Amino acid sequence: MVTYSQNLYLSEKIGIKKVNKIKRNIRQGRGRFDLYLISLSNNAHDQLDIIHNSMFKQKLYRKFDIRVVGLAESYDEATGLVMKILDDTLTDTGNADMKSYLLERF
Repeated sequence: MVTYSQNLYLSEKIGIKKVNKIKRNIRQGRGRFDLYLISLSNNAHDQLDIIHNSMFKQKLYRKFDIRVVGLAESYDEATGLVMKILDDTLTDTGNADMKSYLLERF
């Protein structure tokens, strides 16, 4: 099941108006070629995952617990958002534990 953070990080090209449409398309298995999701990693060794939205066309992916914290229109923008998340984490907490920081804000 895909859940979205109340405080989503969005790339410049994705406006707030597009977010609900993007969520609906992902839920229905319709994708966009240029959309990447940043999610909290389910792996204990990783903090974040960057996932192309085409993965959600597979029914198997819809069964996983995926907590989305960001949306971007390209892989480069997704990595830029990860850097922004890291910067916010360092500024607010003084450490680099992005996963804990984002879970508090989720």
